[in-house]
Amino acid sequence: MSKLDDKIEQRARKFTEMQTILEDVQGEDRDFTDDEQARFNRVKDELRQLDRQIENLRALDKGADPFFKGSTLRRSIPSPPDMRDMDDLSGRTRSDRRGTASATARWMDPHTGKELRTVSGRGERLCEATSADFGCAHPIGRLIRSKAIGDPSICSRELRDMSEAVNTGGGFLVGDVLSDRVIDLLRQQTFVSELGVTTMALDSEHTTIARIESNPTVELHGEGVAFGGSDAGIGGVQLVTKTVGQVVYLSRELAQDAVNGEMLIERALIQAVGDQLETWILNGDGSGEPVGIISDPGIGNTVTSVGTPHWDDLVRGMRLCMDDDARGVNGYIVSPTTWETLWTTKTGDGSTSAANYLPPPKPLANLTEIATSACPNANGVVGDFTQLILGIRQQPLIEVSTDAKFAEHQLAIKVSMRFAYALAQPNAFAVLSGIS
Repeated sequence: MSKLDDKIEQRARKFTEMQTILEDVQGEDRDFTDDEQARFNRVKDELRQLDRQIENLRALDKGADPFFKGSTLRRSIPSPPDMRDMDDLSGRTRSDRRGTASATARWMDPHTGKELRTVSGRGERLCEATSADFGCAHPIGRLIRSKAIGDPSICSRELRDMSEAVNTGGGFLVGDVLSDRVIDLLRQQTFVSELGVTTMALDSEHTTIARIESNPTVELHGEGVAFGGSDAGIGGVQLVTKTVGQVVYLSRELAQDAVNGEMLIERALIQAVGDQLETWILNGDGSGEPVGIISDPGIGNTVTSVGTPHWDDLVRGMRLCMDDDARGVNGYIVSPTTWETLWTTKTGDGSTSAANYLPPPKPLANLTEIATSACPNANGVVGDFTQLILGIRQQPLIEVSTDAKFAEHQLAIKVSMRFAYALAQPNAFAVLSGIS
């Protein structure tokens, strides 16, 4: 456990202690005794001191999160100012290229008139609440654990207020604040955070995003000659949500006694959903599952029959995107096997010439690299991933059942939520195929 997590856990215990004192007094409808008042003031001072320590530790390691990254390798290198226009210190990228609006633009739902909350860059979060606000480091895990063992007292009052019961069988809806945390954890678990994918908290089942299919023709005007006019080719892409879920089994003893149980519960549920989501986004075949980037018929940029992969193949993919006016290519995704081949390519055979490792050329060195087992060995993707829109419907449903494995004295925990994704500009991507 990190020092930050340790301090957060200490704060949670102090908060619970102070809350218990207050509830005892209020429950008996009386004033504090001298001893209770002294204890309450002492714990309150300790809580304030812990708050300062947590704030200092978080400032030293801003943006760090202990959430497990799974089987995905990542290399993130900031792009130089002449290639990407970056906002001050936020790390959020402006994107005024052909296609959708910029990643920093406001997305408005015309049906409700409400602004859809979005995040895109690394370090950005939908959830503004901190672990200190939740009273623990892993609020999703603690809330599930409290439901599983039937002990609501292990959650702070604030955390208990963040769920809404939906049935008598142990099911509950995660409230908006915790929903935002779920979305943030999913972003960290997948490649969407590193690649600047626009993640949107959806309020409805169907959301339409306008996009420019083709640019209008610009004409020189001659005196007395009318403009011919042309269509801008504005179309739309619809985010249609689909349900995704996962069931994990947990022994009652483990739920009650494991010191890291809350972290593991949270990790098991979020990681499983995140890994599958990443696979669908990349490699969904459209047969009972969404169509992924690799199979998307709207992507016309392809580098075929690659064979043994070289850096040149990725550069060729970049050029195809640029031919279609997608000037903001910001990353590429390959399988771990392809990643190994690329990074072990040598300049010589070691006998007639020196066998030095061949680094990527400058255009690729400025991109974010993702190597993930979700990408097939035969394929790779290069493009402007800010043009990928991921929509996640709020209020995940979490259900706890004692019936599934009653004889084994185990609990079944299921989390389900709705998501959708679409390419705002398909020609901002190029697909590599035939890698061997």
